[in-house]
Amino acid sequence: MTKAILHLDQFQRINGETDDRGRFQRAIDATPEGGELWVPPGHYRADSLKIRKSMRLSFSRQAKIEAVEINKDILTIEGERECQGYALLTPVKRGDRKLLFSEAPTDWKAGDMIVLTDETVRFSDRQKEVNTEVHEIAYIEGNTVILRDFVRLPKAISTNNVYRVFPLEDVEVNQLTYQMKEGSTRGIGIFMQYVRHAVIHGIQGYRGAGSGVQIRKALHTRVQRFRFLFPQVTGSGQGYGVQFFGGCLHVIVKDGYTVGCRHAVDLDGCFDAYVSHVTDYHSSGAAFVMSHNGFTSDIVFDQCQTYYTYGSGFVANSQGFADPLMCTFYHFTIKNCKVVMNHSAHAGVLFTSPCVHSSVQNCQIRYRTDEGVGLNNAGIRLYPVRTQIKISDCQIQGVNKGIAIQVAGF
Repeated sequence: MTKAILHLDQFQRINGETDDRGRFQRAIDATPEGGELWVPPGHYRADSLKIRKSMRLSFSRQAKIEAVEINKDILTIEGERECQGYALLTPVKRGDRKLLFSEAPTDWKAGDMIVLTDETVRFSDRQKEVNTEVHEIAYIEGNTVILRDFVRLPKAISTNNVYRVFPLEDVEVNQLTYQMKEGSTRGIGIFMQYVRHAVIHGIQGYRGAGSGVQIRKALHTRVQRFRFLFPQVTGSGQGYGVQFFGGCLHVIVKDGYTVGCRHAVDLDGCFDAYVSHVTDYHSSGAAFVMSHNGFTSDIVFDQCQTYYTYGSGFVANSQGFADPLMCTFYHFTIKNCKVVMNHSAHAGVLFTSPCVHSSVQNCQIRYRTDEGVGLNNAGIRLYPVRTQIKISDCQIQGVNKGIAIQVAGF
């Protein structure tokens, strides 16, 4: 069957429209399920666009979208969630595949996508759903659900442990180039939530404010060939490159380039992720974040590099816990990577809680050499309690400590 392809030129501005938001949204809405919308070369003024169906949105490389207003997302792609939730009858631990509910879920079936969470909140500001992951149902009988994958982190019994979502399937965005309006302090290039098998290919963002890409509660997603350059602001939640947050499973991020971002890649609330061939320059915070709050596991960074970062290179933080010893990082791997630090008190690789089954292999780490040895920096800084990590074939130069074993309260 031939796939339906629409062209943006088929949808013109109507009387009273002074930008391209209306024609873009009409074109997206008119694209049939599974079809494609093609955007030809041109400079377009649009933001706040929404996709709520399976489709492909493809741009000419000579097409560019500029936001009309400050602090607006360019494109939102979002499925829906079911209001009804269910409680676990027994807690679950890492490695479990069986979920036992206090009652049988209504109309659930194999292949459905669900969100598994508990009432854990971040201790500093009480932010909810930090201990969250998505899964697919393999088999269900009565009040027992068997997962296709396995539980990544422990979940306690709560009033609403599991709910079903209705994800957008097979959405693809190709070669979007955008620029935020000057004066913005927030605004995301592409925001995705409740999606499955989504692909973002060839995105370029200039003068950003929030994240270039932010993805939440997603399964089997891929972001590749991206460039995010010179954001207007960098701070908490500002000026990020690619960000996964709030529970994502099976992620690929590859072939990226960032300049001046706070974080090039941030994987908080992410599981089974592979990040490769991403190059960062002059990040203002940690270049590559394996974990912000501690609720992340099973992460690989391969052939990534950061040059002259003002933060640390590869960081696993546990800010969701009052005591870092309450957190354990599982299966973090950093291999064939390079870090050149620009700060005399940071580290090339930093784990702020115990880590197990983890490794740092064949990495190059150094402090910029024009100012001599850093005052309090380190090549690799680790929490020693219960840590099981293999460090091999690494070159560490120009730092105060090659491998630093940090202690509680450091």
